[in-house]
Amino acid sequence: MAARLLAALEDPFDLDAVALHIDASIGIAICPDHGTTSTTLLKRADVAMYQAKSTRSSWHLYAVEQGEHSRNRLQTIEDLHAALTRGELVLHYQPKIEVRTGAVVGVEALVRWLHPQQGLLYPTCSCR
Repeated sequence: MAARLLAALEDPFDLDAVALHIDASIGIAICPDHGTTSTTLLKRADVAMYQAKSTRSSWHLYAVEQGEHSRNRLQTIEDLHAALTRGELVLHYQPKIEVRTGAVVGVEALVRWLHPQQGLLYPTCSCR
């Protein structure tokens, strides 16, 4: 199913005459092996998605042996939900440049967490 979903996202789609390309990372958690409530399954699928991102894989199945990693990840997710309500997430734009010509060919929208104690956090930071 994950492979079919990723295949469906491979082709660009048009939005107001602009071709958009989408990359996706999929985290998978299965009931009852990884949890029995929707909250637990979503959190564990989120842990698996971040594992897929960190290994540059398209998808990842949650592994129970991720134990401590997933507890830290789940706490970070909870902290991020609170950060969102406190307005601690900030948006930055980063241009994408064609190396040969120097022309701006696109832009990436990046969200960063302006943590009240740790300052501006980047995706590679180890917050725990």
